[in-house]
Amino acid sequence: MSSTSVSDSASHRRDQIANFVELLSKSARYLNIARVVYRGKKAIKTVGEIAEALKKSEKDILTIARPMASQHIFTQSRVRINGKMTTAYSKDLFFVANRDEIFRLATHPTKRKNYATKTNPTVRVTTSVTIKGIGRPKIRMISIDDIDQFIKVKTIKASDTEEITDRLSEEKTKVGFHKILAEPHIAKDWPGETSDIYTSRISIRGRRYPASFALKGPAKKGKLVPGKMGKKGEQIQRLFQSPGQIHFVQYEGEIEDSVPYQMQQLATAKSLLGQEIFYGVIDDVDTRRIRLAYPDAFK
Repeated sequence: MSSTSVSDSASHRRDQIANFVELLSKSARYLNIARVVYRGKKAIKTVGEIAEALKKSEKDILTIARPMASQHIFTQSRVRINGKMTTAYSKDLFFVANRDEIFRLATHPTKRKNYATKTNPTVRVTTSVTIKGIGRPKIRMISIDDIDQFIKVKTIKASDTEEITDRLSEEKTKVGFHKILAEPHIAKDWPGETSDIYTSRISIRGRRYPASFALKGPAKKGKLVPGKMGKKGEQIQRLFQSPGQIHFVQYEGEIEDSVPYQMQQLATAKSLLGQEIFYGVIDDVDTRRIRLAYPDAFK
């Protein structure tokens, strides 16, 4: 990697931190909500939990948090809690990695004023930094063969899939996966969703984990790359903002290496919250192995 790319990456990081700090420093209300959302290891907080922590009404929290979500301080979504849908806020992985620095700058005007960025190169600072090691990130790339609920695919070879030439719709794939996972709740698609399927009924070697899937249907053509996932190419990031430990991208076609690479980077960042994170892709061959192993699910 060239020195130019390293410099650009570092300056972009400082600009992004400065953008977060600018909003949080405008109001103690913004800062208080951010502190609650990013307190502890829980990846997502409901509006009710935040309201209770700050002794405010849920309506007040929704109003205050709206501009924060629009500036990507966190991601706003709708989740099902005890059978009821409610608004919730999930952590941004970049914010998690830079949380202490962001909060420090937001509460210290002098440090904020002297914070140099690419767009505000006001000072040159020489400092000594000690970085405390966090150990090896707990991440693991898995395949559909590792999931207990898809055990029948182990009897299907890749060569067996050559007989299938059609591609299932995204909706039919979604319904089929729900049947295999014995997941009765099929959520309707909506613009702010973090995943197409979220379930707690997946296990690896008998141990259950919360999991999320991003599905891409036949409307997409050619190799799947991150830029084809979501209107702004941010679907993989949103997938990792769901409260799962297992994350899959499914596409009944060829998946470019850039997809699992981005998933690896996001899994590494998410593992800093203290959990082991699993990730993987389900391409055309594995999708068709599933279809052959569980034909009744896709009728």
